[in-house]
Amino acid sequence: MPTVSSTKISEYYNNYKDQEVYFSRSICDVSGLISEKLKLKVSDEEFPCVLYASSMERIITILNLTDKDMEKVRASKGLASVKFSFFPSTAKKPFSFFISCRIKKINSFKLASGSAFIITMDFNQRPPDDFIEIIGNIIENSVRFNNRKELRIRLDDKIVETLGMDSIKGFADIDENFTSCVFADISTSGCGIVMTDSPEIEDHKRITIQLKIRGNPINISGVIVRSEKINNRPDLIRLGVLYEKEEIPYVYKNMINNYLDMLAKIKKQQQLQAD
Repeated sequence: MPTVSSTKISEYYNNYKDQEVYFSRSICDVSGLISEKLKLKVSDEEFPCVLYASSMERIITILNLTDKDMEKVRASKGLASVKFSFFPSTAKKPFSFFISCRIKKINSFKLASGSAFIITMDFNQRPPDDFIEIIGNIIENSVRFNNRKELRIRLDDKIVETLGMDSIKGFADIDENFTSCVFADISTSGCGIVMTDSPEIEDHKRITIQLKIRGNPINISGVIVRSEKINNRPDLIRLGVLYEKEEIPYVYKNMINNYLDMLAKIKKQQQLQAD
């Protein structure tokens, strides 16, 4: 059952129904998708598949199929359904459902182990509310994240714990030199880090930073846009990093949104109490 109101479900569907979500590893983790249970059903047979992308109107899957299996798919005259299984953090137990589809396009490519197929399908009807909530929440979080690019979170041990980061410490990779660093601040668009100065550090140079969120290492690529020496510490330097927008994992976006939502809620409560 959805955890939001029917009004919110309709809002998700009306606003985002044609927007695709690419199911990276972080999206799979956050959505609770049980990847090994994802199946393409054709007639009475089910074939394991990989979810590449989906909107609320269509889906793109990747399958390894034999020639005989492919004949069965083609013989279906475009009729199929996809079995989804999810276990999001908000649910008490896993749930599954089928969405009926019509196959629109099949592309093939050769692998060493055989042939793989990219199958694009349109949903025959509006998907279940649970699916709309999952896709809609992911898209809405990304929209809110992008609208908050000017907000910067100054870090200390208490805020780090509230955010869900394992530590204020992390790593930075510049020219394949992996060095420990300390996060001074983070935002939706970048971060500030303090690390040991070295000759490899230059403005406009590519950098990959790593932090841990609830035990999982998260890598984000970006560019050094600012470097400043630390007063009375010539061995240390503070860097301003601008993330590459396409490289920001969803789990990081979710962490920032949840924290800023919490601050907004606290501020609203304080205002109500003051009134």
